[in-house]
Amino acid sequence: MADLLSKDAPRAEIQRAAHEIRMKLNPHPSGQLDANVPVHEGHRKTGLQHTYPETVLIFPRQGQTCHTYCTYCFRWPQFVGESDLPIATEDVAATSAYLRAHPEVTSALITGGDPLVMSTQVLRRYMEPLLEIDTVRSIRIGTKSLAFWPYRFTTDRDADDLLRLFEQVVASGRHLALMAHFTPPQELRPPVVRAAMRRVRDMVPYYQFVERDTGPQGFFGVPLARGSQISRDACVHVAGKHEVVGLAGALRCVRGPPVAPHH
Repeated sequence: MADLLSKDAPRAEIQRAAHEIRMKLNPHPSGQLDANVPVHEGHRKTGLQHTYPETVLIFPRQGQTCHTYCTYCFRWPQFVGESDLPIATEDVAATSAYLRAHPEVTSALITGGDPLVMSTQVLRRYMEPLLEIDTVRSIRIGTKSLAFWPYRFTTDRDADDLLRLFEQVVASGRHLALMAHFTPPQELRPPVVRAAMRRVRDMVPYYQFVERDTGPQGFFGVPLARGSQISRDACVHVAGKHEVVGLAGALRCVRGPPVAPHH
């Protein structure tokens, strides 16, 4: 690819090379594209993934892009235009019906892409129906916006509305986790990032991702034992009781008891 770019190759030739490279990667390991797609009333819900008994991932169609494109991202199939690879839905009613039919699901993860590329008005369409389902007690949002677009929480035209939506979730008695993705520590240093973090400071530190073999992640990858130790060292700086829980591709640092058991 570097050779093609250095030669200023035609766009079509670059796209062909990119396609060949992508097809050698592993975006959906262990058959996740099929194994985790739930079925309700005889229909596959292709915009959802039921990854654990208590956890369902929701992929809003409008949120399947991102503020940045990290080389190690395992969600790259959502962005690249390969028709057989993306996961997305805009059928909120079908999502609610599936969750009501599965009371064992206590945690909904709104993911992407990046859900916070959506306006608050659109995000609200996906979040408010979750508040009407008593068995859903935890709502998580995975986002890179704190690092790459902190103005989403400070000066954007609907930044205040976004915080009100978060407050609405918390007021309903549910646990809201904003899973902010930071990579190098430099991403934490700009004053606007710190201002944005202060606006969501009631969120509990939650995840430390460990890169998995889904793309060019070798530079960032660490052995799982080392990742666990880094996470434990970080957790000692979190006030209150804490623990580290291993997840698929992530380490979770939580204060107090976990919201729901993870397998």
